[in-house]
Amino acid sequence: MPYFDATPTALQHMFGIADTDLPDAAIIVGQWGQGPYFKHVRSIWPDARDIEEHSILIDVAGRRIWVSVVFGAPMAATVAHFAVKLGARALMQIGSMGGLARGWNVGDVLVPLAVVCRDGVSQQLSRNKPIEPSSDLSSHLAAELADRLPASAVQVDDGEDCQLRTRSC
Repeated sequence: MPYFDATPTALQHMFGIADTDLPDAAIIVGQWGQGPYFKHVRSIWPDARDIEEHSILIDVAGRRIWVSVVFGAPMAATVAHFAVKLGARALMQIGSMGGLARGWNVGDVLVPLAVVCRDGVSQQLSRNKPIEPSSDLSSHLAAELADRLPASAVQVDDGEDCQLRTRSC
């Protein structure tokens, strides 16, 4: 059985995730090396603990947050799906993707209005349908970011045709 069809209980058992370690949220960090990043996270949250091979758990105000280091869209999609199946109600992806797209600058922030899956792994996870995040959460995030960042640094994209569009929030 492919893992993405497994029940949350089966996934939890397969990976040995305790009930006390189930995520409320997940931060997916796109970068090559997890060791230095996890060391940095532990310098801020000394009680962070290993959850599985790519993730550590931090507790912030009573909420369990998984911090996962990944490299590439397939791995990010897999970890995001795993966290959501196990209960995460919010996901945030951070990394250096902004420096790789035309019209973007390192430090720009993407607020997706829809995510269109174009690689093999994410097509399987999404059943080849666009994924639409909470419009309330996306609007709130875009507004908060616009208050703190230059307008040109906040990219809002509907994912429709893989063209990035900027608009004022």
